[in-house]
Amino acid sequence: MNKKIIVIPLLIIIAGLILAYNGSYFFKAYNENANLIRDAALYTKEPLKIGIIGDIPAINEKIIEFDKIQFKDIENSDLNSKYDAIIISKDNLSEAAQDKYANVYKTPKIPFFFIGSIKGTAPFTEANLSYEDAALMSFNTLFEGIVYSTIGGASWTSTTNVPNPSMEKNNYTNIFQTIYNNKYSK
Repeated sequence: MNKKIIVIPLLIIIAGLILAYNGSYFFKAYNENANLIRDAALYTKEPLKIGIIGDIPAINEKIIEFDKIQFKDIENSDLNSKYDAIIISKDNLSEAAQDKYANVYKTPKIPFFFIGSIKGTAPFTEANLSYEDAALMSFNTLFEGIVYSTIGGASWTSTTNVPNPSMEKNNYTNIFQTIYNNKYSK
């Protein structure tokens, strides 16, 4: 009888210690990842001017200038001299995939980024393919980007296994770096 009284509390104490250790390890790993997200390097190179269709995102970079535009503005052949890139928000992807814009994305020498596209770039560059009818990607996409030049096109995709809203600012930092690389690698 005395052995049961000693063994049961001892097992409870051991189980508690194991859970406490594993729990502290879990929270330490989580906090380290959160710090990586929060402390990611900001884009600090050259100022960029970006046309945006949709809401202007919350970002940490102070050298980025957003200019709210409409779809009729991207049909203007003067995009190269006005903007370093165009961003189209998730709420506008269906309209962005309309047939009349397919060639628009192929004409300028500046990148277009489609935030939250889960259907790749095909609905934006292929006529007669609506966003709704395009095939789903097999992974979670944070953004899709494309740029065309005289030698063809290039595309970028940022993906994650788990969509994480807290990483949104980092995604924009990646976009700004990509825009810079496109602009200054010519």
